[in-house]
Amino acid sequence: MHVDFKKTCWERVNIPKDKEEEVKVKLESGEITSADDLMNIFDGRADDVDDTDEQMFPKENDGQPTIEMFLQKGDIDPKWDNSTEK
Repeated sequence: MHVDFKKTCWERVNIPKDKEEEVKVKLESGEITSADDLMNIFDGRADDVDDTDEQMFPKENDGQPTIEMFLQKGDIDPKWDNSTEK
């Protein structure tokens, strides 16, 4: 059996003043589309990276489940999910 949990995650990278303009330009041009892209600007040495995981609930997921329980490896349909919770 396994249980899957859906969550949202924001990664916050605090940008030094001397890199702000470069980051703005690269965000607007589409060169930066992820925290990984942004980390490349700092050669993987950003001073301050915060991960903020937040549990997601079905009402925030258009009524779709955010927790699913599967009894067997390879099962396609969950045995239970929280979209049916009342």
